[in-house]
Amino acid sequence: MSESSRQAQLRARVVELARAQDPYAHIYAGKEFRRDYVAGRTMEWSALFEDMRDTTTGVLEIGSKEGRSALMPN
Repeated sequence: MSESSRQAQLRARVVELARAQDPYAHIYAGKEFRRDYVAGRTMEWSALFEDMRDTTTGVLEIGSKEGRSALMPN
């Protein structure tokens, strides 16, 4: 097995595990995306923006690729 093939398998496994532990996975059910840039980051983003939830009424996201992160609940 080549090194790049092994890395691709490991990367896919990390994303699979992140999705399994993602409390927001139900939001993405039934939607089609080509790549998942978000599953491994939702927990960090949730913690990062937690203190702003009650005081922020809107957020502008620039460069959201396919929009998966824009579906995260606020």
